[in-house]
Amino acid sequence: DGISLSQTGEGALGELTNNLQRIRELAVQSANATNSASDRAALNQEVQQRLAEIDRIATQTSFNGQNILDGSFGNASFQVGANVGEAITLNLDASMRQGDIGAVATATTNDIGGLITDASDAVATTSASSGEYTQAASDNAADAFQFSIDGVVVSDRLVADATAANLDADIDAFISGSGGAYSSTGSVAGDDLVISKADGTDLVLARSFSDGVGSTDAAAGTTSGGTFAEASFIGTSTNGTEAVAADPLVLGAGDLTIQIGETDAVAVEGTFNSADEFLTAVNQALGNNATATLDSDTGVLSIVSGDDVTIGGAEAATVFSATEFGAAGSLETVNVSTVAAANEAIQRIDSALGSVSDLRSTFGAIQNRLESTIANLSSVVENLSASRSRIMDTDFAAETASLTRAQVLQQAGVAMLAQANAAPQNVLSLLR
Repeated sequence: DGISLSQTGEGALGELTNNLQRIRELAVQSANATNSASDRAALNQEVQQRLAEIDRIATQTSFNGQNILDGSFGNASFQVGANVGEAITLNLDASMRQGDIGAVATATTNDIGGLITDASDAVATTSASSGEYTQAASDNAADAFQFSIDGVVVSDRLVADATAANLDADIDAFISGSGGAYSSTGSVAGDDLVISKADGTDLVLARSFSDGVGSTDAAAGTTSGGTFAEASFIGTSTNGTEAVAADPLVLGAGDLTIQIGETDAVAVEGTFNSADEFLTAVNQALGNNATATLDSDTGVLSIVSGDDVTIGGAEAATVFSATEFGAAGSLETVNVSTVAAANEAIQRIDSALGSVSDLRSTFGAIQNRLESTIANLSSVVENLSASRSRIMDTDFAAETASLTRAQVLQQAGVAMLAQANAAPQNVLSLLR
């Protein structure tokens, strides 16, 4: 009876699985961007019919008048022996109705990008173009012109000697000796000099004019001292960025654990230099228990599971937005009318398939156990029957051997007597 019940339930679950798989196919099809709203509406009609059939199978599958897939059967006890307590119990309180399967838990992290800083190279700070350079006119041989880069005087010449060509020579010499810290394009003579600073820090360009009696004019664009047409060439440029060293997410032993349902918690450990590396490690740790995905726009990693998700460890609150994520929802809300709904439907169908597979494996396991019990009981019956036969019936082999032995002895005795009786007759025949 127990085997018959399990076969009935397993057969119904097989058809229920077929309906779930078909709904999943329709959800995958609906998620395709080539579908119109009317296409998805047509797909959703079959989805709703399939869901109704799932509910019908769950509520109407029965054995001997008792429903076995809607959770009302409870614990089933099968008598497998002649005495009290010799029974096997099967738990059938799991419901396969659409309102009871398809729950999904989604565990979300904080922005992983905010926890991991990628290394980046410096972006050079670049000045504006120098524009046309106008050499200063002076009637005082002591008048001097200076041009400096980041406070270092690059060119210090008398006004009469502060030609564009000489400025270019002085600037080139400074850049050549900077070991790559500075570079330039164009020239003062060509009216298009551009200076760049490799490490990305602020670049300060200045020029000054001394009138020979101690006063200094450092303002840009004034008539005294050599001038550049582009006023923005002289001053501070802040358009570059400095190099950033990598700051990975480091998780040691016990820093982060993830538990799916009643399974053992798994640890995520290592040094992660990017969100993708962390995603790979989480999926490897989860195995087939759940799936993690990464939203590249928000930097949020999501773990989707059909069971509750529990986050533990010293860094749980740092990495994840919460530590407890309960499974919620069911197939009752499933539809494929939009792309978002279709994606949610896929997740809920996967959860429902997990629930159905668990119950199917339960039926299969109890069926194999009952068949094993039958084989064991058959062996017991055979051995008890043999024991009873030995106690109550003749041992046929032993009695047959005894009979044969008696017959041999009897025949030997008759033969000896016949020979003994024949001897006197032979003597008498001689006397005659």
